[in-house]
Amino acid sequence: MKRARVVFAMIMLITATTAVSWAVPPPEYGKVELLRDAWGTANVFATTDAGAMYGLGYACAEDRGFQMYYFLRMIQGRLAESMGGVEKLRGGSAADSDALMRVFGFARAAEKAAAHLDAETRAMLEAYSLGVNGYFADNLSKASPLFDTYELVREPWTPEACILSWWHLAQFFSKNGLRDAAALERPRQNRPEAPRVAPDDDAAVVRREDVTDAWIAEVDAFLEAHGIVPEAQPGPADPDPKFSHAWVIGGKKTTTGSAVLVSDPQTPVWNPSVLYEFHVRGATYNVRGAGVPGSPLLLIGFNEHVAWGMTALGADQADLFLLETDPAKPDQYQVDGEWLGMTVWEETVRVKDGEDRRMTLRETIFGPVVTDWLFSNPSGKDFALARVPIVETDRETVEAVLPMFRAKSCGEFAAALPKWRFPTANCIFGDAAGDIGYWSLGAMPVRSPLSKQGGMAAQDG
Repeated sequence: MKRARVVFAMIMLITATTAVSWAVPPPEYGKVELLRDAWGTANVFATTDAGAMYGLGYACAEDRGFQMYYFLRMIQGRLAESMGGVEKLRGGSAADSDALMRVFGFARAAEKAAAHLDAETRAMLEAYSLGVNGYFADNLSKASPLFDTYELVREPWTPEACILSWWHLAQFFSKNGLRDAAALERPRQNRPEAPRVAPDDDAAVVRREDVTDAWIAEVDAFLEAHGIVPEAQPGPADPDPKFSHAWVIGGKKTTTGSAVLVSDPQTPVWNPSVLYEFHVRGATYNVRGAGVPGSPLLLIGFNEHVAWGMTALGADQADLFLLETDPAKPDQYQVDGEWLGMTVWEETVRVKDGEDRRMTLRETIFGPVVTDWLFSNPSGKDFALARVPIVETDRETVEAVLPMFRAKSCGEFAAALPKWRFPTANCIFGDAAGDIGYWSLGAMPVRSPLSKQGGMAAQDG
């Protein structure tokens, strides 16, 4: 208990006493206070968990309101209705980006995911959303002038918007599957080629000189037993490797007996940052860390008992399915000898001061048809995309939030991690008792090792 009190004192000492005037939350939310420290970081104190989320939503809207709605419109496929035909940084127009987001169907999936949330998580997101909406209701004159410049309408924030805010960031740390068509076109082999691994010692945290020959021999034996063939490192090593850093030390190696954790993400510099730091205390949790504007999730955080950090794992959570179609049977595809009808509908991408784009969308039991969006498709065949989180709307990563916030030990923290679905991540954690842990997070598609791609792709039939 002594170590726990020390950590709690640290949380309190970094909090300043400059109060912020704000809208009164609903009476059932209890007393809610929003304080700012010397760096402007939001510190929310509430007598109820709902009040804490209300205050967090309010603070985030005050700090990052335009950014929240800008990113939301992007993943909804509605950016061009405010930005017009502006060219995006990585090529293509806002309308092109909107069309792709409509095909992926993040917004459609978020509505389904929000409907399946457990009651407590749903209440958390509703309180957060009410805080966002409360800020804008009482501070229209203080909102960013960019809302008026781009005629970006502030529609009510919702639990679906919270989910989409998380997915917007998460998609940049996962593959979208649109480059995988070539793998499905490879000739069938009698047995899959063994995966090949290229070691890159220059980008390693643990280098060759840090391990023994016996350890290397054990690793080589493991690779051989699992049919993994090492290959020579291709080309010169990157003199400036780009990867995030995270490490944790157990209590037996520290002077306090508590775990020590460092998490140092390496992400591009944006202004404002893609991350949002906050401290929030409710009736059952007291946690601080860095998350995403528009969502209560924390990538890196700590409470009185447990600290955690993450780096991108980058596992493949997307599969293309090669569809058997027939030009004589438009909008149909064959599965196990039976012809099924695709779900077909039209949507319109609105373009400010430009010509709207009308598009036809098609969906199968595997996911949306993405034929026209593949990077390479020499055969011209039709493909459908199955991608986490769009195929998993009966569960959602945000359901891990409250169990993570409330964890009092590494064991309790680990129990919450199976709820984490998207994106994949390396997660390290440690607690005040000195215990530490590591978990590979995320929903992993199960692919047959007997497939002609060696489990690297999925194919109908």
